[in-house]
Amino acid sequence: MKKIILFVLLCLAITINADTQIQLDVRSDQNFKIADTSLNKLYRAMLAKYKTDKALLIASERAWVIYRDAECKFETMPFIQGSIYPMYYAQCLTRKTYERINELQTQLNCKEGMACNAGD
Repeated sequence: MKKIILFVLLCLAITINADTQIQLDVRSDQNFKIADTSLNKLYRAMLAKYKTDKALLIASERAWVIYRDAECKFETMPFIQGSIYPMYYAQCLTRKTYERINELQTQLNCKEGMACNAGD
């Protein structure tokens, strides 16, 4: 009987605390992967549109990835020793990736001869 009660209590504890830090980390990483997949799809569309300027786009994207990673490391630096660090880092990557998607989407939809800025 004691084993059954302990098992029920354990199941209740797991159910009540379903959002463990590991689960939050995994969800944050999954959200980043979704954003990154969207960015890659948009990037391929950009490469197709700007065939003659492909080298500039590739250089820009490589530089942006270095910036994003460094900026997120800097932003999450106060949490680097904590258990929430992977979640905050992934959330930062996700946020920066969606910002980049907005920038590239603005460029992609810009009509030739128009001055288009993502911040407008």
